[in-house]
Amino acid sequence: MVIKRNYTLGDKLPIIRKKITQEIIDSYALISGDHNPIHLDKEYAKSTRFKSRIAHGMITLAIVTEMLQDFFSYNLLSNGKIKTKFTAPVFPDEVVNTYGKISSINKIGNKKNITCEIGCLKSNGEKVIEGEAIITI
Repeated sequence: MVIKRNYTLGDKLPIIRKKITQEIIDSYALISGDHNPIHLDKEYAKSTRFKSRIAHGMITLAIVTEMLQDFFSYNLLSNGKIKTKFTAPVFPDEVVNTYGKISSINKIGNKKNITCEIGCLKSNGEKVIEGEAIITI
């Protein structure tokens, strides 16, 4: 975990790399109660436009949130907002990598709003999530 006190425009957030296995997808379905067959049923998924099972979007968003948490510590939990868009599916056994950087720092009174460009990419460079996070410190 990075604990940083002085944030600078252009600072890069730590990259987190994870392989999204079917076991992770199955576990998320069990915990969340989201049993949509697109995530769990191989035969059903073959009949969809994706032709295969896909990971829940919230799995990849959780990895992006982990990156933010590692960089901003508890400031994210109490003073953070995340706005993202899912741009592509993640299939079982694909590897994803987070990315992020500080794109603006604005002073508001005695606090700072730190805006970060954030997202997640597949190994081939395809974006699966893109968006921004704003953390008030």
